Amino acid sequence: MAKDKHRYTMNQDLKQRMPLRRGELDELRTLIRVMVQVFPNSRRYYVGGGGEAECNRYLVSTLGDLAPPPRGVPLGWKSCLADWFTDILQVEVTPEQAGQCVTREQGRAWSVNTDALVALGVFPREWKHPLMRETVRRDNAAAQVQAGLQV
Repeated sequence: MAKDKHRYTMNQDLKQRMPLRRGELDELRTLIRVMVQVFPNSRRYYVGGGGEAECNRYLVSTLGDLAPPPRGVPLGWKSCLADWFTDILQVEVTPEQAGQCVTREQGRAWSVNTDALVALGVFPREWKHPLMRETVRRDNAAAQVQAGLQV
């Protein structure tokens, strides 16, 4: 069935009753989908569509000593990425800047904007997991030097 002919978009009564989000776990899953794209080395910890226990296991396995997201991700995934990038770079990164690093594709897919990551000076492909603050800072600084962003 074509996207614009889905029964929820054709029937206005159903469309008005359908919530845009289902709850905290959906926000957490969205954050994790984004994280898997931004932190490609974390894919080995990912269990797609997992429940709360699987999501929490992924976060613990991936984030190491970085702060976990607040329950329900109330400020959204952009804010979480901004907080982690700020912690690693030790320079303020706004949610808008972090949001430019990832693009929503059709369905539940996400893609990484490598140019936006480089512009921020963030090189998550070089980071080892779980993310340990000092190790990530060292690896990121080395990647910045290699990219010619730092002398």
